[in-house]
Amino acid sequence: MKSIKDKSLTTKIQKKIINVNKYGYNKDDNARIVQLTAFFHILKKELGESCYTEIANAKNVCYIPFSFNLYETIAMAKYYRPLNWYVEVDEDNYVEIRPDEITISGNLDFINKVDAAFEDGARFTSDVDVFAFNFLNTGNEYMWNHFAEFQYKKAVKIGDSFIKNGSMRLYPDKEKEYFIYGLDDYYGTPKEDIEYLTLRSNLQYDKVIIIDNKRKVLLAIGLNEIELEEMKEIIKK
Repeated sequence: MKSIKDKSLTTKIQKKIINVNKYGYNKDDNARIVQLTAFFHILKKELGESCYTEIANAKNVCYIPFSFNLYETIAMAKYYRPLNWYVEVDEDNYVEIRPDEITISGNLDFINKVDAAFEDGARFTSDVDVFAFNFLNTGNEYMWNHFAEFQYKKAVKIGDSFIKNGSMRLYPDKEKEYFIYGLDDYYGTPKEDIEYLTLRSNLQYDKVIIIDNKRKVLLAIGLNEIELEEMKEIIKK
């Protein structure tokens, strides 16, 4: 019998299926989404920047940038309620996460990393409240067009009012991320190419604003009720 250290075994592509319901993942739909998203995020960080990650439901496929932190990713998942979380290193090493089943393809090292992240996800018990403002649900396309036209100005005002010590970032495509320090940085990227704009606190890991330009949605976590009401006024003006 060959040793497990034999290169032919460690590099061989294998398939594995995990029945999520046999393990310690919460049976509540919302709690399971959070735990599976934690698993997804932990695995992403373990695999490094070369991996590609996305979440998908019946209507949307949302690319998740590598630099999105755990709570940003949870906010996306809680709002879009994915039916599939996908992580890919290459065409042979990938994992498809569904609410009840995990499908893994990969070499032994990849599978071991997935197994370890899966166990960590089951132990995750934190959560965040997500505020969502869907511009399309207002029935008023003008509101989104107005917001998009003055997006930088409004983002700065939201950041100065509620984030304060933080950063603004643009995600124009699946391989780039820009820190925005001023108006020239913002206008250096064509508006139609911007998928996400984020405002992230440098002091509170779970305080962030995500503006999803592709789906015309604003998500916020870490704001209190008064701050949320004030932010709604900024959005609408």
